[in-house]
Amino acid sequence: MTNAPRADLDVLDEIQRRVLWLAVRIVDAANRERQTGDGVKVGGHQASSASMVTAMTALYFAHLTEHDRVSVKPHASPVFHAIQYLLGNLDRAYLTTLRSRGGLQSYPSRTKDPDEVDFSTGSVGLGPAAPLFAAVTRRYVDAHFGERPASRFIALLGDAELDEGNIWEAIADPATQGLSNVTWIVDFNRQSLDRVVPGIRIAQWRGQFEAAGWHVAEVKYGRLLQATFAKPGGAALRDWIDAMPNERYQSMFAHTGAELRKRFCDGAPADVRALLDAVPDEELAPLVQDLGGHDLGAMLGAYAECDAAADRPSVIFAYTVKGWGLPLAGNPRNHSALLTGDQIAEFRSGLGLSPDNEWDRLDPATPAGAWAGRRREELARSPREPALVVTVPDATGVRAAKPVSTQEAFGRVLVDLARDPAVAKYLVTTAPDVATSTNLAGFINKTGVFHPAELPSWGNDPLLKWNESPSGQHIELGISEMNVSARDTRSRQGPNHVQATSPPARRPAERQAQSLRNLRAERPRVITATNAPPPEPSEVGSSAPLTWNATPEHTPRTSAASVITASQRPRRAGSLLFISGTSDSGRWWDSPGLTPISARPNLCPQTVPVTITAGQTACPTTGQGHLYGSSGVSQHCSGRPGVELAV
Repeated sequence: MTNAPRADLDVLDEIQRRVLWLAVRIVDAANRERQTGDGVKVGGHQASSASMVTAMTALYFAHLTEHDRVSVKPHASPVFHAIQYLLGNLDRAYLTTLRSRGGLQSYPSRTKDPDEVDFSTGSVGLGPAAPLFAAVTRRYVDAHFGERPASRFIALLGDAELDEGNIWEAIADPATQGLSNVTWIVDFNRQSLDRVVPGIRIAQWRGQFEAAGWHVAEVKYGRLLQATFAKPGGAALRDWIDAMPNERYQSMFAHTGAELRKRFCDGAPADVRALLDAVPDEELAPLVQDLGGHDLGAMLGAYAECDAAADRPSVIFAYTVKGWGLPLAGNPRNHSALLTGDQIAEFRSGLGLSPDNEWDRLDPATPAGAWAGRRREELARSPREPALVVTVPDATGVRAAKPVSTQEAFGRVLVDLARDPAVAKYLVTTAPDVATSTNLAGFINKTGVFHPAELPSWGNDPLLKWNESPSGQHIELGISEMNVSARDTRSRQGPNHVQATSPPARRPAERQAQSLRNLRAERPRVITATNAPPPEPSEVGSSAPLTWNATPEHTPRTSAASVITASQRPRRAGSLLFISGTSDSGRWWDSPGLTPISARPNLCPQTVPVTITAGQTACPTTGQGHLYGSSGVSQHCSGRPGVELAV
């Protein structure tokens, strides 16, 4: 693996200070300066962002290549956007739009954020698993269609995410073994939402990762402390810090100078006090607060160590403090705390910035600005190749002389498709230890089971030939809750859920341009449906908000439809949404033709005024509702009647 060229650590430090400022200011502007109309806090996570600044600066500005893919911790979203802005991949207008409609999302989103996000990570615990299984997919693709440029799959996660059960299911799954291109970076700040965590579970977690075959690296101390440990009395200092309760150590970040010395040395061995007597007050805080997760050189060293572990995945425990570099560092309740206006002004002044240039990118004439420009070019991704055009037959030759289950029919159809040379090589199945009970045996007998190495087959089962090799087309997963849930989701999509072609993905610049146009010139289109037929789709199709006012008199009793048809969001091209009203009998109606599709007597017996906005959910009882982009979903608001949408 060829890493990015090594940067000067002083240059990287200047970059990380600007990243920290922008991440904090993005949250600050959303909460303190945006006019929300009600004064309610917008939210954001300045402290949780700060703890990831060093790891992410080292990653993006000195380690990644254009082929790598990264999953970013949800609460580090402002850091990600700050980095993308400094790299020139995000328009400045977005920096003040965190958590606003059409702006930067609360958590990284592949579909809604204007810059290019590799993995959506709003659901805790799924962010780390996504790149792990992406690497599984990449291993399969390389084996079947030829190797591509080497890629690393990296996850940035909070230590609290390790409480999620699917994390341990994922690393223990046989399908994820031996993936040397996977690295997880744990923001080990040892602080939850409500408090500083009393105990440290690093020994337990290390053992679990190692038992699953992972390489484990700890980045606990920065270079200042490491150098001090080598001096007389240094071993005693290390032991003193290691033995100190987590709550006590984190409280040290609120103090400096003589007060810090008093608190840190209270009860310390004589060797520790003697060693620190030689350290001036102004140098004491940078020394005793020198955690490895905030040392750029230490983090880059850990990344290189993980790259060298060429036969297994890696995890890095980066010791950090929540709120690093900010006045609220280490505060037990800093999770959603915000800096005051005075603290922001002091932070800005300390960086040599002013209100006139606080949002500027790094000056390209400076070493830091020049390095950022260089990294932008190095990380620029090649245009995506157009999707393959795979012609899937409309029907197969499967026939049944007697009634059969849909699962059995699916298995027969799959085997029949596997005989079609135009389709066969693109077919992949996966199952959490239920391949035989879901009628995949015929497909497995024909195509084999995927494994990165050719394995001998010791069984002679005439009904199921379990031949494992790189050419196999079935990926077997463990029977875990995560995999069973994923399998159930795929089953609900049904055997006809085949996407043979897809529209070309829009580049981030195109997404930003469109989103900025929406932000600056949004014209909600209002359509009133009384007793008139609905407008044509061309009149309604728009990404702008759509309002539909339906009166109680306008119900689908006659051929005059009360159905409005609106195009889906542009990113979901090719589909239409239908909003169906209800009749007094409680029936739902489809379009066109007002064919009753189901009887729901417990639903609202009349149609009331509803405001509908493309992209969300609907509830006529409250008078506020929105279109929802899923197929065949019945939406309810707090248990009240809703509006059913069908694609």
